[in-house]
Amino acid sequence: KITIKDLLTPILERGKANSKLQNKSWNQSSVWPPWSVREIDSKYRVIAEIIANLLENACKYTEENAQIGIHLFDSGIIVFDNGKKIASVEVEKIFRKGYRGISSKNKDGTGVGLFLARTLARKIGGDLYLLENDQDNQFYNKIDNLKKTNIFYLKLPIEQLHK
Repeated sequence: KITIKDLLTPILERGKANSKLQNKSWNQSSVWPPWSVREIDSKYRVIAEIIANLLENACKYTEENAQIGIHLFDSGIIVFDNGKKIASVEVEKIFRKGYRGISSKNKDGTGVGLFLARTLARKIGGDLYLLENDQDNQFYNKIDNLKKTNIFYLKLPIEQLHK
């Protein structure tokens, strides 16, 4: 058996190392919520794939000296950056299979990463969103001291993780 913490620790270490190599600032939760340190069913291992994709995108699409981070909350995980804001017209399009956003013009990619991440999230009873960065965002004030323009929220079926 494995925990979310077990799954995410090597991914976070890689994210931190990649950030440093690319002259980006790394920020992560120092506290692991109770749900993240209890054993999970094996079908939830895909959470690691989802988070790896989000962190890879954050590194790929932000400029040098950008801030990238991950925080765990009672209802899921957010991955954020303070790179160029994803345009409002793209908020849902970026989750379409094969769609590549405006900022991906000169970057390698296939346009399936976010599509696959959302598909996997929904397959396990969760979901993946790009949150509007404003005062109504439930996480905005919890990470208020950090710079962020793009906030991806992986909503997890917390109650089901341990059944």
